[in-house]
This record gives sequence, C-alpha cells and structure tokens, in this order.
Amino acid sequence: MKFLLISMIVLITICGAESLCSTDVYDSYLGVYPVKCEGDCDEYKRLHFPDFKKSCQHMVSKQPYTPYQMEFTMLSDFSEEDLTGVMDVKQKHSRRGSYYEPIEAKEDAVEPAFTTMDRDFCSEDAELREYAKPNNCSLSWVTMIVNAGERALAMIGGSEKLSAAFVKKCYAEGDACNGLGMADIAEDLKKIGLVSETEANRVLEERGNLCSIPQSKRFTFKVLKAEGPNRGGLMNLIGEGNPVLTLLSINLNRLRFVKDMREEDVTLSGTVYEPSLYGLVTGYVKTTEEVDGYWVVEGTPSPCESVNVKVPMRDNETN
Repeated sequence: MKFLLISMIVLITICGAESLCSTDVYDSYLGVYPVKCEGDCDEYKRLHFPDFKKSCQHMVSKQPYTPYQMEFTMLSDFSEEDLTGVMDVKQKHSRRGSYYEPIEAKEDAVEPAFTTMDRDFCSEDAELREYAKPNNCSLSWVTMIVNAGERALAMIGGSEKLSAAFVKKCYAEGDACNGLGMADIAEDLKKIGLVSETEANRVLEERGNLCSIPQSKRFTFKVLKAEGPNRGGLMNLIGEGNPVLTLLSINLNRLRFVKDMREEDVTLSGTVYEPSLYGLVTGYVKTTEEVDGYWVVEGTPSPCESVNVKVPMRDNETN
C-alpha cells in the first residue's frame, strides 16, 4: 500500500508539471512580467522557455514537501548558469571567525519598522529594465544602497527618491556587475553620497555627467557600525530601526519560486559558500530553547523585483 501511495504522488506530480509548465503558462507568466519582452516575444520565448519549464517542473515537484507557498518570480526563467553569475560578487568570505565578546540583545524579537518591497526601480529606468531579462549581472548592491539611503532620509522626515543610476555609475570601479566590498560601500556613502532621482534625470536629459553633480546637490550619510561583529551587535543595530546593510550567502536558485515571506512562519534554507545577495536586514526573532530564530532580509536579486525572505539563524553565528 505504501508503494501504491508513493506511485500515485509521483504520477500526480508529473501530470501537474506537464499542465502547469506549458507554453500557455509561460505566456501568462510573461503577461505578469511584461518588462521581460515588449512587442514580439517569439524569439524571447524560444530562448528562455526551456529554462522556465525546468524551473517550473522543479517547483511543482517540490511544492508538496515545501512548508512555504511557492510562486513564480522574476527569476523563474533565468537559467542556473545565469544565477551562478549573479551570485558571483566581488566580496568573498575572509575565512576568519569572530572572537568578539558576546553581546546581549536588548530584544528577543524585532518586527520590521519599514519595507522596501514596493520600491519600483524599473518603471522609469530603461537601462535597469534590461536586467529583468535573464542575465548574469549582480546589481543588488545598487538597490541596497538606494534603499538604505531612502530609509535613512525617511527616519528624519524625508521622502526623496534616490538615483540608482548615480550609484551604478559613480560607485563602481570597472564592471558594475561584480558589486562592491561592504567597506567600500560604507566609505562611498560618506564621501560620494547619493543624489535624488529628479536631479539625476535632469543631468541625464542635458547629457551631463552624473559623477560631476556638485556636492551641494548630494546627500551624504554617517555610517554606523554594530557594537561588535556578532549576532548580538547586529540585533541591537536592527532594533534601533536603522537600515542595516548585509551580504547574504544564499542560493538564488531558491528565489525562482519565493519572493515574499512576510506572511510565512517558516524560513528559507539554502546557503552557498560565498556571499551572493546584497540587502537590508529589517527584523529578527532570536533563537531560544523554544524558538528557532531567523533574520528578515529584503533585497533585489533582479532590480525589477524585490524579495522578502526569512533566513534561519545558524548555530555557527557568534553571539
């Protein structure tokens, strides 16, 4: 009887994959994400349907055993090779542990005081819209910086939208797709600063140089560090409502099926050896004897779609 039950589950899964992963479903998917192909999509579909189908079949096979709701995302028609490239960012782990004295977190849990999920980077930026299509470029560092700057302004009553184009052009040395080291980002926020979308668009319309925008037109930021390089120090920084920059080592293949875990009470596992996604830590639940802790992180693996994930606290994180 057990064998029969397993066979029925496998059969249902296979049949479901065939019906849910068809060209008609891909057409509907592209209707949800029109930014991927505008006008004649025949060539786009020829190139990318095989990767969508592979992702879709994987999702259908895993859904019965997955504790969170799975759905199509901006990354669903990216190939695994594309995502390997997106995950290859400049900063790598130093392979050195933290030996800082333990820091007691002031709160056992902090609910996010803000969200970046509704921030739209692509509607007004034709260059960023190109990255909605499958590619191997990592630009989550750009949107992380902009989201952090906008949150910092909001904390003092500001509502200015800041320019991603300015960050991409003026922060990167060489290939922007490689990202930046976190220390470099902190230094650039203090020295280079950020500019408003309005000012950046004005300069671009006049065919000017974004990086020559005068200092008087820029916002510069004081960058705070946690009390110590460990879990308790990070928790207390988050608890103050600050936009806390982070670099996750997460397998972006998981984000082909997950993009919004705000209503979920489970975590997303799947780590890789090196950093792969820049984002903001917005909240946490501390690990106790009764509770498995997690971090709430928001970022944009594709600049045209934000994600919210809950990633588990690991036993090897220092307190």
